[in-house]
Amino acid sequence: MVAKGIQNVVSYRVPWRARRDQLRPMDFLLRLLYVIEKSGDWAGWEAIVRMAKHRGLMGRLPIELTSADVEGVGSRAVVDGRCEALRQLSLIGRHLGVALQRDNKGEERLNGRLLTIHTLHTLPADHPFRDRYDPANPVCEFDGFAFASIRDAVLYEMRYRGSEVADQYVYQHLDAPRHNRLRELAHQQPPVWKCGTISTNHYAAGDRARVIVLHGDQPQHTFEAHLYIFGGSTFSHARLYTTERPVAGRMGAARFPQTVRVVREVMGADAQGAFGNQLAVAVD
Repeated sequence: MVAKGIQNVVSYRVPWRARRDQLRPMDFLLRLLYVIEKSGDWAGWEAIVRMAKHRGLMGRLPIELTSADVEGVGSRAVVDGRCEALRQLSLIGRHLGVALQRDNKGEERLNGRLLTIHTLHTLPADHPFRDRYDPANPVCEFDGFAFASIRDAVLYEMRYRGSEVADQYVYQHLDAPRHNRLRELAHQQPPVWKCGTISTNHYAAGDRARVIVLHGDQPQHTFEAHLYIFGGSTFSHARLYTTERPVAGRMGAARFPQTVRVVREVMGADAQGAFGNQLAVAVD
């Protein structure tokens, strides 16, 4: 695990005594070893795992893998037929609140919905994510949208968790500068505001949506806050969520003073551009 750089992501607990629904200890270890050896670089998952922890989906880190996790990866044929990101997700997905399954047609499903994996050959020459294609973590389609990678699709599926802090629509015909800036933020190449944990998906007509983790993907963080941005041709939309516990007796964004401080620091002038005066609250 140290060699793979995943000691901060997963650990394991060998079954002491195999029940009917458990792998025997040696089978557990051999299957876990096989999956980890075949799973490549895990670096892209650590930030997402930390987010999941702040959302209460696990008690502590690293994730302690059990017999159920290892059995969930499927047969060797299934493991061998998946790219690295899917192999990794098959092992830790339930700790992220997402379920990866291969149906009886051999198609992948994420939380029951079709997940189509692209090869470079199946991508059109003008596909918006072709230049960023990574065979270990490939471009995919999910929920009717194209995603830059499998991890992008997982991060998108984890959006809208926690408490809503602010929500704002900006219309092009009413405020073109603010709308254009939000659309730009939805389109620019990562990182955005030095934030690297980002999911990007593409709609029709060049519209894009994005999840940007503003706080909660680093070891020293104590809560998670993320921004959802949609950049369309006629309107833009921004939503801010946090897992910070609300302060009693306050209203609106003032309930989440640590989040407001972080957002102001990370986003700078874009915080006002995205949310108007919704974050103009006292936080001391």
